[in-house]
Amino acid sequence: MYYYKVSKHLLLIIILSIINYSASLGQNCGCTLTFKTNNPRGINILDGRKAPYNRLRVGGTLCIPAGNYQELRFVNFRGSKGRPITIKNCGGKVTTNNGITVLRSRYLKISGAGHFSVKYGIKINRAKGTGLDIKGLSSDVEIENIEVQNTGFAGIMAKTDPQCNKPKTWRRNFTFYNLKIHDCYIHDTHGEGMYIGYTGGYEKSNRRCGGRQIFGHLFKSVRIYDNIIVRTGWDGFQLNLAVQDVRVYRNTVIGYGTQKRAHQNFGWSLGGGTKGRFYSNFIYQLNSFKSRARNPYQLKGSGIQIISNGDTFFYNNVIVNSERHAIFIHNRLSSRMLNFKEGYYFLNNTLVGSRLSSIFYNSASTHQKDEKLNWKRIFFNNLVVAPRATHHKTRTWKGMSENYIDFNSKSMRDNAKASIQKNILIASAQQARFASANNLVIDANNYRLTKGAQGINAGRGNTRSFGFSTDFNGVSRGTGGKPDAGAFEYSERNQAKVFIFANKAGNRVSFKCNFRLSGKGFIKIERIGGQQVHQLFSGYLRAGQRVFNWNNARRGFYRINIKIGNYATSKFIMI
Repeated sequence: MYYYKVSKHLLLIIILSIINYSASLGQNCGCTLTFKTNNPRGINILDGRKAPYNRLRVGGTLCIPAGNYQELRFVNFRGSKGRPITIKNCGGKVTTNNGITVLRSRYLKISGAGHFSVKYGIKINRAKGTGLDIKGLSSDVEIENIEVQNTGFAGIMAKTDPQCNKPKTWRRNFTFYNLKIHDCYIHDTHGEGMYIGYTGGYEKSNRRCGGRQIFGHLFKSVRIYDNIIVRTGWDGFQLNLAVQDVRVYRNTVIGYGTQKRAHQNFGWSLGGGTKGRFYSNFIYQLNSFKSRARNPYQLKGSGIQIISNGDTFFYNNVIVNSERHAIFIHNRLSSRMLNFKEGYYFLNNTLVGSRLSSIFYNSASTHQKDEKLNWKRIFFNNLVVAPRATHHKTRTWKGMSENYIDFNSKSMRDNAKASIQKNILIASAQQARFASANNLVIDANNYRLTKGAQGINAGRGNTRSFGFSTDFNGVSRGTGGKPDAGAFEYSERNQAKVFIFANKAGNRVSFKCNFRLSGKGFIKIERIGGQQVHQLFSGYLRAGQRVFNWNNARRGFYRINIKIGNYATSKFIMI
C-alpha cells in the first residue's frame, strides 16, 4: 500500500511536469528577457538603461506576458539599424487600461504578433489621452498588430513637439526617420485615429521662443499600411511634415469626425509639406456622422484634405459618401517654397457620392497673393460618380463639369484644362454599373466595374509613367487595351479573396459569400468593441458561393471576422 501511494504521487508529479513543460513550450516566444510587473495597478516604467533591461542587446526581444496592465512606458531602448529591439506579447493578449508610451528610444519594434492565435496581440483598451504615444525624440520605430480603442485623444500619435528650453527638439536638430505603422486596428477614439507629425506649421510656425520661430521636426521614410480605422472623433488619419520617401497604402477609414468639430473631421488630412505616394486606400463616411446643416456650404467634413505638399501621387483610392468634397486640395505654400518641377497627381481614383463637388482645388497661398498658375496638377482617369453639387444651376462661370472637378477661379480652371483628361463623370451610381453599391457590407470592392461600365478602357495612356501598373487589388492596368477609369480594372477575376453581399428582410440578414479559396475556418459577427454576437459558420469552407442567414439581427454597426486556413480578413456592416 505504501509503495502504491508513492507511485501514485510520483505519477501525479510526472503528469504535472509534462503539463507545465508543454505550457512552457507553448509560450516559447523567442524571448531574450521577460517582463515581470511590480506595479499591476499603476505605471510600469521599463527603462532600457536600467536593470534588468540594460541586458538587452541590439536585436534582442523583450516579452510581455499575456495579461492586464494599467500602463506601460518604454524608455531608452536602443537597437541598431536592421537589428531593432523588439517588444512583443507572449502567450496570448496583452491589455493595457491607460495606454503605452515610448520615450527616448530608437530602432524599436512594438509587436502584437507574438502569438499565432491573436491578430491584435496588444490591446490598448482605453487611455485618458493618447493610446500609443511615440515621443521624446524617439525615431526608427515600427508598430504592428495593435488594437486601440476608447481613447481620450488620438489612437496612435508619433511626434516630438518643439520646446523653447530643449533645442534638441527643434527641426534643425532632429529628424524622425523610418516610421512604420501597419496591421493595426484603431476605433472609437475621441481625437484622431492616427496623429503623425507636428501641426504648428511647415513654412511658418505658430511657436516662438524669444521672438524667433521654432519648427517641428520632419519625417523621412514613412510606411503606413494595412490599418483599419473606424469611428474616430476627429480626423481618421493626419500626417504632417513627412517630406521624403512616404508610402501610405491599403488602409481603411470608416466613419470619422464623430465629434463634428470644425476643421477636425476629415477622413484624412495630409499637410505641412507632406509628399509621397498614397494609394489603394478606402475611405467611407457613415451618414450618422454627417452634420445636418441645410446650407451645403456650412458642411465641413471632406474625405481627404491635402495642404502644403510637393510631389503628391494619389491613385487607386476609393472615397465614398463624403459630407463635403471627396478630395479638398489646398496649395498654401508661397511660390518661393515650391519646386515647380513637382506637382499634384490624382490618377485612377473612384469618388462616389460627395455632397459638393467631388474634387475641389483651392490654389491660393496664405502667405502671398498668388494662384500659382504654373503649378503642375494632373487629373487623369478618375471615375467621379454622383456628386450632389449644382453649379450648373447658378449664374456663375461654373457649369456641369465643375460639379465633378472644381476650382476656386476660372483662370485656374482654364489653365488646368490640358491636365484634366479621361476622367469619367457619371450622374448616378446605377449608371456607373458598380458591382454592388447598395451592399450593407461596407467594402471597397463594392465599387468594382461590371460588364458594360463606361469606365472600361476609358483611361489615358500608360500608368507606368506615373509609377504604378496595377489597380486597387493588384490587377495589371491596361491588359489588352487602355487602362480603365477609377480604382479597379474590369475583370471577372478582379475581386477580393472573400466577397460578401448582404441584404436585409425584416429581422433577417442574408449573406451571399463568394470565396476564392478553401480551408477550415469561421465567420463571426462582433460588435466594434470585440463582443461576439453571432457565428455565421464554423468548419470547412469550400471555394465558391455560399449563403448564410442571420436571424433576429438587430440594428447596429458590426464587424465580420472571416478566417479560412491562414487567410483572415475583416468587413464592416451597417444594419
